Amino acid sequence: MSFTISRSGERVQLTRPNLNYNIDDIAHSLAHQNRYNGHTIVPYSVAQHCCLGAQYVKHKGFGPRSVLRALLHDAAEAYMGDIISPVKSMMPPALLEAERRLMMDIFVWAASGLPLEDEPLTDKMMDEIDQALFLSERRALFPPGTDWGDDDVPPPMTFRIEAWSPMVAKSEFLKIFRTHSLRS
Repeated sequence: MSFTISRSGERVQLTRPNLNYNIDDIAHSLAHQNRYNGHTIVPYSVAQHCCLGAQYVKHKGFGPRSVLRALLHDAAEAYMGDIISPVKSMMPPALLEAERRLMMDIFVWAASGLPLEDEPLTDKMMDEIDQALFLSERRALFPPGTDWGDDDVPPPMTFRIEAWSPMVAKSEFLKIFRTHSLRS
């Protein structure tokens, strides 16, 4: 079986492109999944993480396609789950590729009809933003002095992270999506 059933009852293929996605299903799922396997001092959702990334990209002057790219960079997790980095590093390449293809499929669906941008957000830029978010999140969401096994470099993002409820995270995710996509 290479599909899952979404909250709305729709069948979503995991290994081949879907013709349509339900953004409410994606927002709902991500708003109810905690990052870091829930080991933060307060619940912190994948949806909020994605919203903060999208807000950062918008603040840096990128256009709607790039904001959507940041918002949806973890969208495949709505169907495949949030897998923490140490486990993801041990996953077989075929599973990582399936996740990457699903994420790109969702983005292509969401960005359909939007004009291309002169300076789009690249994969490398998104990885750097994701890393900056991680550095900010670990300072805000874990006890002070937590040993991460590396040098605690000050994060480049200076905003304060206050955890949102699942309802707020879903609402903010949908608001950003509807502001930047031609889909509803």
